[in-house]
Amino acid sequence: MLKIEESTPRRKQDSFVNDISFSDLSIDAKACCPKLCSPDVVHECSNKSPFSVTFSDLASCFNSNSIKTKKSIPKVDRALPEGPNEETKTGAIKAQNQTVTDKVSVMAANWENKEKEKIKEVKRKAAHWKNKIKAMKDKDRISELLKAKILSLKASRDLSRTWIHVCLDDFYVSVAILRQPLLKGKPVVLSSEDSISKVSEERKKNSDNSFIASANSLASEFNLKPGMPIALAKQLCPGVKVVDQKDCRDSASKKVSDKFRDILVKYDRDCESIGLDECSLDITDYLYRNNMHTLDCKERLAQEIREKVYKATELTCRAGVGANKLLAKICASVSAPDGCYVLPNDSEQIEDFTSDLNIDKIPGIGISARRELNELGIYKNRDILDKALEIYCIYNEKNVNRYLLDALGISRNVHDITMKKPSENIITISETFKPIRDKKVLYDKINQLSALAADQCCEKGVLAKRIKIEIKNQQYESAIKRRSLIHPIGTKQQIAKEVCYMVDEIHPIGITRVLTIYLRDLVKKSKYLPKNSIGDYFKKHKNKREYFKEVKKNLKNAPVSKTLIGSNVSSKRNVDIPKNVPGSILSFFQKSK
Repeated sequence: MLKIEESTPRRKQDSFVNDISFSDLSIDAKACCPKLCSPDVVHECSNKSPFSVTFSDLASCFNSNSIKTKKSIPKVDRALPEGPNEETKTGAIKAQNQTVTDKVSVMAANWENKEKEKIKEVKRKAAHWKNKIKAMKDKDRISELLKAKILSLKASRDLSRTWIHVCLDDFYVSVAILRQPLLKGKPVVLSSEDSISKVSEERKKNSDNSFIASANSLASEFNLKPGMPIALAKQLCPGVKVVDQKDCRDSASKKVSDKFRDILVKYDRDCESIGLDECSLDITDYLYRNNMHTLDCKERLAQEIREKVYKATELTCRAGVGANKLLAKICASVSAPDGCYVLPNDSEQIEDFTSDLNIDKIPGIGISARRELNELGIYKNRDILDKALEIYCIYNEKNVNRYLLDALGISRNVHDITMKKPSENIITISETFKPIRDKKVLYDKINQLSALAADQCCEKGVLAKRIKIEIKNQQYESAIKRRSLIHPIGTKQQIAKEVCYMVDEIHPIGITRVLTIYLRDLVKKSKYLPKNSIGDYFKKHKNKREYFKEVKKNLKNAPVSKTLIGSNVSSKRNVDIPKNVPGSILSFFQKSK
């Protein structure tokens, strides 16, 4: 490679090189101009240090054979940039790139350190659990009781019904791709967004401040996960496409979900819609009405549903068929993406299927629970049954029953009409904002989020019995605090007071980046309103003075009747008092006589 630099002023014969930039001249000399690399030219230039060629030397070497058309070299600005300004600009760009690289490196290091700390904590717990298991008494008796319980659970298995679970593949990302077809076939992730106001232009430019909310299957192949910083995601997958949540979490996704549900209601009008993108159906009655009892019939029905969903929404979906809701959901997860799996209603085949499953296929077992079970040597469902004693020693009775039932593939197989949807029993308010260092500014942000939460409580007419907050710092390390409330809350002042109290307990966490408020165990506000109180009664009467005068007048003019109570004679007045008057008001007027 040759380094070209300008050592003499440009002359008239050098005019044709005005269209040549320094970057264009950093090319292989032999490929562009063989004459330039002749021995004579090299000898003439050998005295220069470092070896360089002037524009005049280059002009004498180029001819019509070396450059046939001007299209071979891109046209740039005629004015050549001056050295110092160009160097300053290049240095600034390099410094900016270095800053971004350092920031990504810090994020990656913090992410890895955070994961390592979690693993260390799990190992510490596992060591304590193993010591607890060794010191446990009556192991043989408890093991026999657990084996008997497992046998009784197997005997209670009901195979009389058939369920199907249908789930849209990468729902929110797929909706975004429908709006932007050029994203099809590429790794796409959704970035976090501001829940209060629109995303600012600065936030859009500095996407390193946001994190992944959802990712499609192609992005998951690069180990991109929800909660990961966008800057780190770009480092792991340079070709990833980032889309704002607002581009898909709006009326468009709701319309697609409505089309999806309209198809499924035809097969089961009581279908359980867990979210916008998935639904569980009890198709037993539909199969009976249409005389579809074989395994092939069930598979054809699943394929029919998937085809109808694709025609209506242009989105692929996966389906799973099983004897209950749990098995259907597991079958759907096994068939993902864009697949179908049918499990026969046979006890032996169900046990063979569930025993070979990894524990992370069970709904409800997340990363933390999986790590804990793995430290105990539990990797598959069969290990849960074999090591039931260890699970019994560590977890409470409720969790032990849940793990045993899930490992056997047993769950309810009829609709629970009284069951609330998850969205009906929780209110979530979250915001990702610029780093906050001052606590007073954080309190102002808490008041804003509390006002939004109170508005939702008022709109739904509910109060919250439990509250939870999650705070993330600049390294996206989270701190969580929960509280169970004696008296339900629902106003802005009540919510802000509880949140500030919990924030004071978990501070200092560092520079705050994300704040999320969860209101749980929602109850109807009418249940907790005071009944038959003086204030509530007078709310229905605008002119209270006239009401007082009327009641006092009735008390004075009422006739007296004698009533014998034991040996005493008491006087009572027959007072004309309106109906439904609280007892406290009546006693007040009688005493005022």
